[in-house]
Amino acid sequence: MAFVTLLRRLLRHKILLALAAVAAIAVGLVMSFKVKGPFNLESKQYSVGVASARILVDTPSSQIVDLGDPQPDKAPAVDIGTLSARAQLLASLMTSSPIKDDIARAAGVADGTLLTPSSTGAAGGGGALAGDISATSPEANILKASVPELSSGSIPIIAVETQAPEADTAAKLADQSVVILRQQLDSLAGTEAIPAARRVTIRELGPARSTTQLRGPSHTLAIAATLGTFLVGCGLILLLQALVDGWRDVTEEERRAGTRRSPAWLTPVTGPYAGDEPDDVAAVVDDDEAAEPDVVPAPTREAAGIAWPSTRRHDAG
Repeated sequence: MAFVTLLRRLLRHKILLALAAVAAIAVGLVMSFKVKGPFNLESKQYSVGVASARILVDTPSSQIVDLGDPQPDKAPAVDIGTLSARAQLLASLMTSSPIKDDIARAAGVADGTLLTPSSTGAAGGGGALAGDISATSPEANILKASVPELSSGSIPIIAVETQAPEADTAAKLADQSVVILRQQLDSLAGTEAIPAARRVTIRELGPARSTTQLRGPSHTLAIAATLGTFLVGCGLILLLQALVDGWRDVTEEERRAGTRRSPAWLTPVTGPYAGDEPDDVAAVVDDDEAAEPDVVPAPTREAAGIAWPSTRRHDAG
């Protein structure tokens, strides 16, 4: 019954209900679409391709399977902590020029259009794109490289995360990042004449895995926002109606109280002397009446012995 009562109250204000519905629909449209013109709406949802790869930073004699010299007085020449530090350095180099530019060209991405933001989301290494394309744009090409952290510390693995308009392009970026990094290390080691047994080795842990993801505000959230806005509008209408009804009731009550109020001279005595008057009050009243002088009527001519002249005519003689 309460729901029916509220519904009937709402239906009394059809114009306000229509305004609330229009506002709710506008909120949903703004959340889901970009307004490009009076009749041109573009969805804020977009699909992008993402890919990931894992690169192990190791030594020619792999630290994964080689436990080092079994003699207790000799420690291995390279430990996991040292390799983890090298992994941090290589991840930073991958997202900086010239390595990132070589990765972009190898993957078929235009020069200067590859974003390399850090894991915190800030652009680094020339991460700004030409025009108004940013990291949240569907046209952006993004390359991230970081070293995962465990409770025991860093591990010598570089996690590569890429994004592109197409999943194939994202996979190429992830795969080519391994290829270009290996080429750069081999080239640098050859230039410095580093023996093969002392060079840092990188191994890709399987091919890059790519998929397509849907980004942007979901339609479910937009529908929920639309319904929420409409319900808030209905609540405001009911609140306004309650305020108006309350004001009207108070005004009517004051008017009725004013019509029932008697004039001052008809107002009964409500003090301590209401009802039967006490003896002392009656005595005071009698004394007051006795103190007033009596009004003496003016004496008549007869009482004063003054005879009225006769109006009868006397005969002469």
